[in-house]
Amino acid sequence: MTIQWSSEDKKWMAKTFDLAVTNEGHTNPNPMVGAIIVNDQQIVGQGCTQPYSLAHAEQQALQQAGNSAQGATLYVNWEPCMPYPEKNTPSCAMNIIDSGIARVVIAASDPHPNVNGQGIQALRDAGIDVDVGLMKAEALQLNEISYIYHTENRPFICLKWAMTLDGKIATHTGDSKWISNEASRTYAHQLRHRYATILVGVNTVIEDNPSLNVRHQNGKDPVRIVLDSQGRIPLSSRLLYLKSDAPTIIATTNAMPLPIEKTLTQSGSQVWRLPDVDGHVDLKALLQKMKSENLDSVLVEGGGEVHWSFLQQQLFDKAICFVAPKVAGGQAQSPVGGSGVNLMRDALELKNISYQTFGDDLCITGYRTAFLK
Repeated sequence: MTIQWSSEDKKWMAKTFDLAVTNEGHTNPNPMVGAIIVNDQQIVGQGCTQPYSLAHAEQQALQQAGNSAQGATLYVNWEPCMPYPEKNTPSCAMNIIDSGIARVVIAASDPHPNVNGQGIQALRDAGIDVDVGLMKAEALQLNEISYIYHTENRPFICLKWAMTLDGKIATHTGDSKWISNEASRTYAHQLRHRYATILVGVNTVIEDNPSLNVRHQNGKDPVRIVLDSQGRIPLSSRLLYLKSDAPTIIATTNAMPLPIEKTLTQSGSQVWRLPDVDGHVDLKALLQKMKSENLDSVLVEGGGEVHWSFLQQQLFDKAICFVAPKVAGGQAQSPVGGSGVNLMRDALELKNISYQTFGDDLCITGYRTAFLK
């Protein structure tokens, strides 16, 4: 049955999204949720998910509403949670039932195995009127990280690069500063804040000596991961000595010499020894290790061979490409290396394409699958 949403429903649900992004980048691995309680066309309570392990949006809204929650409508962009087996605390769904809320409007169900429709069913079983699906596509996109994290049982993977109009990520001499403009770089640092981790290959560290932190805006640094199968990372690299709450992790194999590992750990870095595939870190093993550490997302910033490794194995969900109106020419690096496809009909075609401009730069975003529809 198709629900006929009222203009009031649409107005209040849209406001939950404004609340949800309040703590963007700080709720991982929890989703970003906003909740609004409306009684007699007035907001009587509202909230947003706090940093991980703190209050959920619905709990904040209910506490603020108090007795005004009786007979009211709750709008929330993500399904209220159920009790977790390992936690002896009330769930949002149970709190809602106890509050006297009469109606709940939910944008999208939560694929977390402890929820996954159970919150919706519990509310309905308690006699609450529950409507689901208002702004569902927007809800899935807002919480695409959480959605993939639970449906694919691995971190959400976004590939990001900047290139010239002729597809170069550096000149033939290796110079790459700067391809994109300042506005594009500011947005790129907003992305770093949003993702739990940022990943590059050791060649990028050797060539660029990056910091891989958030500098162009206020925000938390992501955990830094370097793919370094043989222990080639320069021990003077900036990212080994950053003052940051987020650690640097060197993902390697048994080919890394033990003295190198010892030096890295003494510098404060973590070393993850993982299985290899043809001498390179097994990406699937890396993603499972990240999942076990509650790292729900990774922003892959290259280089070209690293991007190809993820693309070749279909291990990505999203790609973001900044195109600057510059032409470098020559035999320079491209953002995706590897052997490539033989025929154009085999080329990867992204879905759900969107476009933004940052000054003269064009930013193209696309997805591996059309899960947002």
